[in-house]
Amino acid sequence: MEKTGQPVEEHLAGVTPGKRRADAERLVPLFVRATGQPAQMWGTVVGFGQYHYRYASGHEGDAPAASFAARRAATTVYLLDGVEAYREDLDGRARTPPASAASTSRT
Repeated sequence: MEKTGQPVEEHLAGVTPGKRRADAERLVPLFVRATGQPAQMWGTVVGFGQYHYRYASGHEGDAPAASFAARRAATTVYLLDGVEAYREDLDGRARTPPASAASTSRT
């Protein structure tokens, strides 16, 4: 995954439907406050901070430490350490149960 350089505000302006865009606009300051990092675009994902990973196979790269993707059907939150550590906080907040590495909201 690579940073695109696209302004986050420009990306969010194109998110539909409007409710999904409003949710994304509310998530940005929450992520900034939680991570202490500015928002940056990583493809179509809004990311905060970054980490370097390397698999046993030798494949390596960089990715945001925390991020979200506001898509038409749902907003998905990605956390470096997965969502299991936050299970209690997330229970009841998403229409679908949190996955092992992401939490998706379809509201």
